[in-house]
Amino acid sequence: MTIIIDPITVQPIANGVIRVNPIIVGNQLFVRSTLAQSATTDPSAFDPLLWLKADAITGLSDSDPVALWSDSGNDGNNATQAVVANKPIYKTNIVNGKPAILFGGATGATISYLNLSGVSMGSAFTVLLVAKILGFPETLLYGEFIVDAENNYGITTGKAPSAPIYGISSPFTYCVGGEAVADTWQIIEFDMTHTYVNGVDVTIEHGGTVDFTGTPIVTIGSDSPHVRSPYILVPEIIIFGSALSDSNRLSIEQHLATKYALTLGV
Repeated sequence: MTIIIDPITVQPIANGVIRVNPIIVGNQLFVRSTLAQSATTDPSAFDPLLWLKADAITGLSDSDPVALWSDSGNDGNNATQAVVANKPIYKTNIVNGKPAILFGGATGATISYLNLSGVSMGSAFTVLLVAKILGFPETLLYGEFIVDAENNYGITTGKAPSAPIYGISSPFTYCVGGEAVADTWQIIEFDMTHTYVNGVDVTIEHGGTVDFTGTPIVTIGSDSPHVRSPYILVPEIIIFGSALSDSNRLSIEQHLATKYALTLGV
């Protein structure tokens, strides 16, 4: 029998333990660690710079265009779009009965994004979002999602060069990324040095750095017509102006996992 240990770095969690779940497939034994439920913390406890929740949007019906996604934090960093052709779409009952916002266009002809002002993350930051990328239709697919004034990408949904990644990049340079999975709901977190998916460190080091100091975030979604960005559903985005500790990060991830009926550690 061949024993395969899934290469996952398990981070410490508050008020939690680690479980190991063996799965036998044919003559192979797969072992994958799973994070047990940890303490949960509402994101407001850490004063987010930006907190966008699709379930906080009122007055829209399924498939309505989104002109305003109001900030649920304390800084009033609302996301807006006045151009009808570039508005993302509000979708109801998408994940655990909650709505999500649909961004992107698979051909590059359809681009949808929201404009921001005043969201400056600086050299230390933490970004969390719940997302589902709807397929990777092209071999050389790439697409920025959170973009600053100097065209640094806060999240890239692309291939570098063979595996889809999430993370931080500047044009043509992937700085910190981790492998993505299409058509699957995931809680994604990235900061200056790591990328986590569902609470698991999936960091792939590509070299280089991105410092957002002095270059505020200006868009969420793809605002470049040459980018062949996939469609992506996003029910919630949170940006903090500091690097969260592992325990704080995991407590927020558990809050999101509970809210959207997702499982950490898988």
